[in-house]
Amino acid sequence: MNEALKTVVRAFQAEVQRAWALFRQYKGSDVTDLLQGHSGHFGGWFRMRSRVDPCGYLDADGKHRYWFHGIGLCVQLAPKLHIDWDVGHGGRMDGFDDWRLRKFLAERPEFQRILPLDSLGEVLHAAVRDGSIVSPWSAQGDSLSYIADDLGTRPYAAEDLPALVAVFTASVHELAARFYTPQQLDAWAPQPPKLAPWHDRLRSLQAIVATHGKDLTGFISYTPNGHIELLYTSPAHARRGVASLLYSCVERRLASLGAIYISTAASLMARPFFERFGFAVTGEDTVLLRDHAFRRYTMRKKAPRAA
Repeated sequence: MNEALKTVVRAFQAEVQRAWALFRQYKGSDVTDLLQGHSGHFGGWFRMRSRVDPCGYLDADGKHRYWFHGIGLCVQLAPKLHIDWDVGHGGRMDGFDDWRLRKFLAERPEFQRILPLDSLGEVLHAAVRDGSIVSPWSAQGDSLSYIADDLGTRPYAAEDLPALVAVFTASVHELAARFYTPQQLDAWAPQPPKLAPWHDRLRSLQAIVATHGKDLTGFISYTPNGHIELLYTSPAHARRGVASLLYSCVERRLASLGAIYISTAASLMARPFFERFGFAVTGEDTVLLRDHAFRRYTMRKKAPRAA
């Protein structure tokens, strides 16, 4: 990632945290804690807003004015210094976009010496192309960008294999249980799993894993020509944007590699997820796995143009 851009983004994020700390100090954690853990539909944010005046001051002296806008907040830090941000998926406050960074730079000439305003757009586009900036939750209504390293994704490594297979097995038996019979689940993900076939399968694919602390929370594998082979999330981290994050990382990667289409063979469980990302069903068939039949959908979408 461009170091000048990273410096500016980190400064922006630090001021967001400073402003949020002021807001929490003057409005109370009993109000602001309503935000924690809200869904991608921003329910917690609007619950918090319903308890607070739409605009006002964060101190008795009137030095720190604030006002809400949509799913965002603007706080006056000094007479001619403001910080404006939107709340992202799951209550995140480290997201940014071109408009907010431009506003941030316009009021802070010292940072324009690091990253001139007229260079910002080009630098942001380059960061999107190289995958250091991602927008993983656009399908859930969060169009903000994030530094990829902050989101806990990295290339798969051989030592991840036991944890990866454990995620696959748990995902099939818990998340897919409402779509398949117990016999089908056992055929799909035998217990205990054997690692050797997985080692051979992944050797021919590219893969990315998502992590949270020391835990592997999901993985995706794909071919450079645009086929998504595997995408699974740990049940303990389901519906938290992990799959969206992984898919978005790969979609941008495939676009940069020049893929024209992105395809997959989706299960009953996976079809709605891919439809949310613009995939359409182009075929349907039934495959046999350990003498059990599984319906699957061939799905495809046009790959986005590389930024």
